[in-house]
Amino acid sequence: ELLLREILHNEQLKVSPIGFIDDNRLKEGKKIQGYSILGGFQEIEQLIEKYHPNGILMSFNRNMDHNADRHRAVEDLCRRHNLFLKRFHFQIPVPLFF
Repeated sequence: ELLLREILHNEQLKVSPIGFIDDNRLKEGKKIQGYSILGGFQEIEQLIEKYHPNGILMSFNRNMDHNADRHRAVEDLCRRHNLFLKRFHFQIPVPLFF
């Protein structure tokens, strides 16, 4: 949701969202600010054929090494389909209490 807000309010990014990919099957079909969760990573090839995006925006909130295989797979997918890839990392600081 943070990424969508940034996309919608930052005209310098020059992107128009189509929808979201999320591997959590409980989220599939739901919407975030009016944009549908279209499916999971397993369906990404079919979703590219259906929606013809110009690129993929990837948001992650963990150490990139944790999902290194997934990141490489998305990079390869973008190369094969001639899509741009932009990665965003959001880290929300958690206050420490002593």
